[in-house]
Amino acid sequence: MKRCLLIVLVLPYFLYAQNKTTDTGKKLASIEKLLMVNPDSAHVLIRQIMDHKVRQNDTIYAMANTYNGYYYLVKNNLDSSIYYYDKALDYAANTPSYRARALRLMAAPYRKKANYEKSLQLLGRAEKEYSSINDTRGLATVYGEIGANYNAMLKPQYAIPYLIKAIAFFEKANNKKDQLPIKQSLANTYMNIGNYKFAIDLYKETLQGFKEAGMLKNYYLTLINYSECLITVGRDDAAKTSLLEAIAGLGQFNDKELIGSAYATLGRLETQKSNFVQGEKYYEKAFSLLSSVNSGRTVPLANLYIKSLTYLKKTDRAREVITLVDNSTFKSKANLQDLAHYEKAKIEVYKKIGDHTMALASAKTTIELLDTLNSTQDKKAVIAMQAGIQRDYQGKKSDTLKMINSKLKESVDSTENKKLLWIWLPLGVLAALVSYYLYKTVQHRRKVAENKSAIKELATEQKTARRLNKKLHADIEEKREQLRNIELKESGIEKYFEKVKGYDQDKEPEVRMPDINPMKTELKSLLGDENYGENFREKFTGSNSAFIKSLGKDYPQLSENDLFFCALLNLNLPYKDLSIILKVVPEAVRKRKYRIRKKMGISEDQDLEHILAQYNKKSKH
Repeated sequence: MKRCLLIVLVLPYFLYAQNKTTDTGKKLASIEKLLMVNPDSAHVLIRQIMDHKVRQNDTIYAMANTYNGYYYLVKNNLDSSIYYYDKALDYAANTPSYRARALRLMAAPYRKKANYEKSLQLLGRAEKEYSSINDTRGLATVYGEIGANYNAMLKPQYAIPYLIKAIAFFEKANNKKDQLPIKQSLANTYMNIGNYKFAIDLYKETLQGFKEAGMLKNYYLTLINYSECLITVGRDDAAKTSLLEAIAGLGQFNDKELIGSAYATLGRLETQKSNFVQGEKYYEKAFSLLSSVNSGRTVPLANLYIKSLTYLKKTDRAREVITLVDNSTFKSKANLQDLAHYEKAKIEVYKKIGDHTMALASAKTTIELLDTLNSTQDKKAVIAMQAGIQRDYQGKKSDTLKMINSKLKESVDSTENKKLLWIWLPLGVLAALVSYYLYKTVQHRRKVAENKSAIKELATEQKTARRLNKKLHADIEEKREQLRNIELKESGIEKYFEKVKGYDQDKEPEVRMPDINPMKTELKSLLGDENYGENFREKFTGSNSAFIKSLGKDYPQLSENDLFFCALLNLNLPYKDLSIILKVVPEAVRKRKYRIRKKMGISEDQDLEHILAQYNKKSKH
């Protein structure tokens, strides 16, 4: 009877837990489908899982944070995307497959930020994780991402082998869906090297596949690249139709960078058809969108936009664009080829307004960029462009010399010494050329010396940073050991309390008392430090007094407990270790951190850690 009653009582809770697990599984399956077609609906489900009152399994939180990272990538919020992928890695610490996936996906926002080195580093880590669990599908996907990285870096010779290797695996496994992004990257590669016919065939195949699979953002992105090829082969009407479809579709994803790229291609199309006014309007839209998100694509667009403005005699606006680009941070994201074209466009603007000094400076910068590019890119194309710039540069020098010659001749005519002109003029030109050569030689040597000095300083700074890192790691380990000792001591006390509580309960009172004395003595020595928690706090607060005082002065709204918690955060310990110190569950640590951020008016976790690190650094000076 008792057993039946127990089953009746427990069964509803068991069924409730099972229903919740099933419900979460259904939500995760729905999220994966919705992310491609309706990302905002997917985000609602992600928040429901993450905000659930009942504690879920770590793998569920790992998946939810991974999906959240992908959502923000789709929305082009790259910093938030990286933040949630990083959280997914925390939850996936003991699950290699989830960890590998988070690492692979985190590479994408870094690639979009033009941080190719970090992106390739993450893909290398993902490759190792997939290899450790013999996941060939995951490895093939990583190879595709590596190829996409090299495409973005304009290194097709490195991209093609990785992409072909990935496609071969998916074809062997008859996995058509995962082939699509790889084939899209391969099409980009062939477009970049000028094989437009083959690129168009690949784009057609991937467009159909993306549409059938409901991968709409990939579909619209491919439309933009496809239209680039169509323009090159003279199919302008088809290209314009594809671009307008892409712009309309990308609105739901709020991806200003891709929409701006589509408008830039429309501007180029209209300009090629001699519709210069309409082309300039499209360029203006594209420039506004791309510069607003600090996109590296702004620089190649600026080249086309400036040329259009120069043709339409809008030199004031052209100079505004040049000033904006030269003072921007997105200029550093552009590759050498785009920078060279941009500097060349600046030459024409300065020629129009008669600023020959700036025109010569831009010509010089262009040649230097092409010299660098010549060592890494297709030499024939670069040399042809370089020759054109050099002719232009030499032409300007020739014009300057002609002006000098004319003035010298007038001076000689006035003194009736025409014959001396033909003696002094070549000598003057020769002297000028020799002076210029000597000046350039001295400048070059000075730059070489400065570079050597800078390299030496960087090496010294790296050594110092390594020593500091080593010391910090040692300090952290020491503090972790202290925390482990505290935890052990606490568990020892609890153990003896339990022994006392249950000791000899069946004996008569007069028999119990003598036998408990030895244990009492042992417990008393253990409890000699019964306030060890308060002592730890007092000592820890004392050792971090400068930090606490400085932070409390600038943020008076923080309580003493808040300041103590902020000092603990400086240890960079995992939430589990912090929860042991504070005797709470890890989720309580996260909530407390969130409340402190609200009090301080800080929006993101990384901003809080950065601010605390600054105060910690200041307190040690």
